[in-house]
Amino acid sequence: MAESRQTTVNPDIPDPKQFGTRNQKNLKASFRGSPVLSGEYTDETLRKLYAELALDGTVLNGLGFSSFNRDFSDAPNLADVPVGGGGLPTTPHVPNVTSPGPGSVFASDQAPYAGDLLDPGVEFGSGLGSMVSPNVTSDPISKIGSEGVLTVGSYIMGRSFKGSDGQS
Repeated sequence: MAESRQTTVNPDIPDPKQFGTRNQKNLKASFRGSPVLSGEYTDETLRKLYAELALDGTVLNGLGFSSFNRDFSDAPNLADVPVGGGGLPTTPHVPNVTSPGPGSVFASDQAPYAGDLLDPGVEFGSGLGSMVSPNVTSDPISKIGSEGVLTVGSYIMGRSFKGSDGQS
């Protein structure tokens, strides 16, 4: 996320004008139907529209999902993920890479993975780590912003939520 607020609708036009700056009169003449150039959209209306379209509520008939709630409800608990053979993952974080066996192309014929797995506790960077389940992290993320409402600008730089970087 940007460290400073970005221009959306109302640009700062330097005075005196420098190379590469915009000509507002020519833009309005070229794009007469633009809701941005006509004044229909303001910084505030675009922020509200973005929240409505990208942050709030449930998406119906999405790509690959019949519905998806953007308010972080019903986040999965990785401890509940079934693992093993028969097409199931090796762990909630690792797919089953075994072959289904000679003559088969069906994942249901896969045996459980019997190889060694890397220690999941060895990670780089900051944060609570990859082993934290979404059902643990989703609730604090949903409470970012005023009164638990996610808004553009309410996110905390460098972390998902207060404490997610392992610090208070």
